[in-house]
Amino acid sequence: MVPAIVTAPAMTIEPAATAGGVDLLVDLSESGLDGAGLADHLAALRTRFAGMTVADGPAALATALAAAARQRRALAVVRGAWLPANELIAALAALSSLDPMLGSVQPRFAPAEGEVMALPGTGPASAITLPRAALPCLPATHLTPELPAALLVLSPQGVLAAEATDDGSFGEALATLLLGLRRRGFRNLVANRIVAPFPLEPALAYPFAPAPDGEQARVRTWLANLPERRLELLLAGAFAADGRARLLLDCRGLVDRHNGTSQSTIGLLEGFARRRPAGLEITLVATKAAAQFHRLAARFPDFALQLDRPTGSYLACVLLNQPWSVERIVELHRCDLLILFNMLDTIAWDIVGATPAALDQTWRLMARIADGLFFNSAFTRDRFVFRFAPDPAIPLVVTHHSLSADELAGTPAGEKPHAEPYLLVFGNSYEHKDVDPTLARLLAAFPAARIVALGAARAPSPRVTLLRSGQLDDAEIDALIANAAAVIYPSFYEGFGLPVATGLAHGRTVIVRRSPLWQEIADHCDLPGALVTYDDEGGLIEAVDRALHDLPAQGLAKGGALSPDAAPPRWRDCAAQIGDLVERLARPGDGRRWLDREAVLAGRAALDGRC
Repeated sequence: MVPAIVTAPAMTIEPAATAGGVDLLVDLSESGLDGAGLADHLAALRTRFAGMTVADGPAALATALAAAARQRRALAVVRGAWLPANELIAALAALSSLDPMLGSVQPRFAPAEGEVMALPGTGPASAITLPRAALPCLPATHLTPELPAALLVLSPQGVLAAEATDDGSFGEALATLLLGLRRRGFRNLVANRIVAPFPLEPALAYPFAPAPDGEQARVRTWLANLPERRLELLLAGAFAADGRARLLLDCRGLVDRHNGTSQSTIGLLEGFARRRPAGLEITLVATKAAAQFHRLAARFPDFALQLDRPTGSYLACVLLNQPWSVERIVELHRCDLLILFNMLDTIAWDIVGATPAALDQTWRLMARIADGLFFNSAFTRDRFVFRFAPDPAIPLVVTHHSLSADELAGTPAGEKPHAEPYLLVFGNSYEHKDVDPTLARLLAAFPAARIVALGAARAPSPRVTLLRSGQLDDAEIDALIANAAAVIYPSFYEGFGLPVATGLAHGRTVIVRRSPLWQEIADHCDLPGALVTYDDEGGLIEAVDRALHDLPAQGLAKGGALSPDAAPPRWRDCAAQIGDLVERLARPGDGRRWLDREAVLAGRAALDGRC
């Protein structure tokens, strides 16, 4: 039989053994029980345990410690009028062998069903709780300095190293003992997978001694600033009341005009709206101007909408376009366990465009610390990997934009052009789009042709109609493409090229500069239009001439990557891939990647502060 001691206001009683060869010390000195309540509780203890030993006040701690030391046993210390199961105490004792410098081990405390108390800060236990679903998102254990608690198990090595005093109250004596263990190099282990149902007031789970001295105050501040505690505070809000994980879709890449980023972002949001993932509660964040311009609240009523900055915390965030600053990465890290980024292209970096000067640092950092990266094409993925060499542990997922005809074309394919057919040159003012040089070549070769140019700087002929890029909405762009005799997309460099896919959906001949990207797009679609590539000016003129004379187009073969029963990707398929990766990463997640990222970002902030 292994002795166990129960301390009462003026006496201690020692019942018999617990499971696992662990001595048990139960402190009732601050339980608040009156005479009858104390008698009833002691009677229940006598029923459970068979033997008694008496000690007074703090002397009980020294007595129990000496008894455990003689037998080289662990000592479980329970404070208050409750008693955890023997199996739980034995499981804690078993963990004390993980490291020879563990002085104590303690569980998590659950004062209410489905909730677990967060680690305390500088004062008494906080009212903040974690849902049970958050525990798998934490590491299996935390290492802390001394942390007085309603249950802790002093390890056998801790028992031998500890010194007990009989000065002051029991709580003061225990705090002094734990402080001494920490000074000798022994740490406390918090077992995040072992949860003790706690029937007492939550504040009693972590009973701090009042008025700490300078060292104790420093230790409490250290504890409050633990990265593990910051992770817990994040996870406290990462699940909805109904248990669903909260997902933030960061749409702040949207601007108050129409462009490729807005088209892909709206498409992805439509995909999530159609998919309606059962396990996720979705919140959008967008700038106020973009939210109004694109009518996000009306178009996506099932999603909560935040403006300009996210509030609260989330299990995961997906930034639906590439980040433009380290500050954005830091902001998302602070409110999300998982941060994932959707790369649309690496063009801004390659052309050294009008982007933040630290873009190189931003993408290199993202490549090391993100939880997952999405790419709208294998072509974009390969460009990114060659330039930024991401951490091999990061999943790299290609999520093609929609290549489904009914989602891309607002009207059925095969419409007839206007009475006077026109060529549509599609692009914007960036040089890699090559709109103005291509327009000049077409005018020289086809002086009688009518041309509509989207994004050109000037109209060198009365037969050229200029349209300003970004000012046409989706329906106008759709009609413009649908009625063109041919669509010329002369860009040197694209990440996906949604206008190309839209032209194919309308059955148009789409003429593009040769790139591996276009064969990838062709391989994943069965759209009715012809995708024709050219290498030089001669190839461009020949392809346009054939389109103007209704000659058969010599386009790329399509559907090579589609199995016989597979359909081309839709927006909901893209959203499903994103949601599936989030759920897959969350299942085995133990928070360690977040903690590693916290260390990297904190170190970077410290360096910035010194510069």
